[in-house]
Amino acid sequence: MPAATTTTNSSSSTSNSTSASPSQSSSHLASPTCSTTTLPPSDALLRADINRRLLESGEYEKLSSHVTLLLRESGWRESTLHTCNRLLRDPCAKVINYQTLYAAVERDAMEGVDGQVKVEVVKRIREALEGMVEA
Repeated sequence: MPAATTTTNSSSSTSNSTSASPSQSSSHLASPTCSTTTLPPSDALLRADINRRLLESGEYEKLSSHVTLLLRESGWRESTLHTCNRLLRDPCAKVINYQTLYAAVERDAMEGVDGQVKVEVVKRIREALEGMVEA
């Protein structure tokens, strides 16, 4: 997706998130094996293992639903959609496809996530992972 990142896929199939429309909520959540940051190989393997465990346990879907709810409640989704629509209507923005739209809004969208939402998501992930380790 982003130009300067590495995508980590644990399967040979390609994620459908790059073809999703910007109006779809949580399309980035539909691909748990896709990384939006560049990771060293050992971290990438750890992330892939964690994603696999979350998927197998059913926790990934619960986390995804919770993140979607938090983003909607915080107004992030509506704000991001507004930004996307503004860029799509602006001929000077030169948004010609999903990739250029994503590149144009990614930084602001990531920075626009409320701090409390981030804290809550990390807390939920930590709880899910601790439950897996204890089991």
